[in-house]
Amino acid sequence: MTKVKAAIAYKKLPFEHQEYVGISELRKLNPQTGKVPIVLFDNEVIFDSSLILRKLDIEKPSPPLISKDTAIAAKQYLLEDWSDESLYWYVQALRWNTRNEP
Repeated sequence: MTKVKAAIAYKKLPFEHQEYVGISELRKLNPQTGKVPIVLFDNEVIFDSSLILRKLDIEKPSPPLISKDTAIAAKQYLLEDWSDESLYWYVQALRWNTRNEP
């Protein structure tokens, strides 16, 4: 969610954030994986931070998140996907560690 919140702030878009959603609610909003983040654009549900960032660029193209230069954009997409997939389990381990509970 940090990546999505940073992109929304960068684009200066208003948003409402709901941090705690139950598992059954997540399954309703994201039946494919049940994972977050989930963003509601009007009545459209978008899940997966990569897809959310692409939707943000479609809805509000300026300032862009991805370069218009296709060679640079390809590298940006690869780096974003690599970090998203590689670091996900580390973040989850830290998030669900009892030492990090409030």
